[in-house]
Amino acid sequence: MLTEPKKKLISDALKDIRSHLGSSQLVAVTKHTGIEEMAYAYELGQRIFGENRVQDLVKKSEQLAGLPDLEWHFIGHLQRNKVKDVLKVERLSAIHSVDSLSLLEKIIECPQAARPLALFFEVNTSGEKEKWGFTDQEQLKLAFQKALKDGAPANLIPAGLMTMGTFRTKDAEGEAHRCFKELRKMKLDLEKSLGIKGLKLSMGMSGDYQIAVEHGADYVRIGSQIFG
Repeated sequence: MLTEPKKKLISDALKDIRSHLGSSQLVAVTKHTGIEEMAYAYELGQRIFGENRVQDLVKKSEQLAGLPDLEWHFIGHLQRNKVKDVLKVERLSAIHSVDSLSLLEKIIECPQAARPLALFFEVNTSGEKEKWGFTDQEQLKLAFQKALKDGAPANLIPAGLMTMGTFRTKDAEGEAHRCFKELRKMKLDLEKSLGIKGLKLSMGMSGDYQIAVEHGADYVRIGSQIFG
C-alpha cells in the first residue's frame, strides 16, 4: 500500500509537470516503478506510460490490463530478437526507439496487430558513442521511405523523431537546447523533402523537459521526477 507521503510526491509532481507542458503530452516512465505507484498516477489522470525494458513492459501490461484507456509506449533500446514480444503487448501504441534500418525492417516483417502503432525514429543528436540512433540524415530519410512505401503494414505509422540531451557535459542546459533545436530542424527538413506534414517530436526527460517544450516537443518522457 502506498504511504501518504508517496502519494503526495506523485500528486505534486504530476501537478507541477502538467503546469509546464503546454500542448505536449506526458509519457510517465515506469522504469523501477511498482504497480501501485502506476495505478495511483492513473487514478490522477495519467494515461500514457513508457517502459524501458521488454520483460517489464510485458509483465506490467498484464498486471494493469484492467485499467481502461491506458496506453503503453516502449521507450528503451529494442533488440531485434525482442520485437515479437513487444508487438504482442496489449495497448502498445508507440515505439520511441526505432534506432536503425535493420530494426525497422524487423518490425515490418513481424506479425502485426490491427491497432495503429506509432514509430519514432531515434536520432543521436549528442554524438555520444554510448547512445543508439540515426546520425545520418539520408539514412533517416530512407527509414521513413521504407515505412511509408506500399507493402509496409498499414497499421505502422512513421510518427516522428526521438532524441535525448547530452549526458556527459558541464553545460546540460546549453546542450539540451542544441540537441532539441537540431531535432526540430531535422523534422522540418524531412517534412519538406518527403512532402509530408505533422511529424511529432519525442524529447525531454526529468531534467530538461521544459527546454524540450520550448522547442516544440509533442511528447516528454519523465520518470524520476514523478515516482522518485
